[in-house]
Amino acid sequence: DEASRMTAVQVLAAEYDEEGVNEKFRCLIQGSVCVLGRATESMVRVFRKLLGSSIVLGSSMGDIDCHIGGLPFTCSRRAACIRYTGGGYEICCLNHEDVVTLNGRRLSTGSKWVSIKSNDVCSIGPRVFAFLLPQQV
Repeated sequence: DEASRMTAVQVLAAEYDEEGVNEKFRCLIQGSVCVLGRATESMVRVFRKLLGSSIVLGSSMGDIDCHIGGLPFTCSRRAACIRYTGGGYEICCLNHEDVVTLNGRRLSTGSKWVSIKSNDVCSIGPRVFAFLLPQQV
């Protein structure tokens, strides 16, 4: 089966091509913890006023390490967290109102951290992305 030989990035590119609704973004995890979420409307307004441009997806804003964008109310300000434990990376859902998935399995708040590996497919609200380690980029 051809789909089973494709990497997560290739699968996402096939599903969300240039005309798709998913936007390409990168976020560099600079510490041991990375909070993913959507910037508030007030943060977006302040950013536009100060810099005269829109927020770049994957950028850091306030207490959000990775702004994933999207329409208002599609995910919260602090939706998910990825952390490095020394032995690998883990992900968890931070807000019970958010839909956070890892390889199609929904994560719930209060559950244990789940191991995340390079090429795993994640989603936060409507944003779908592949988790890649630096040597995979």
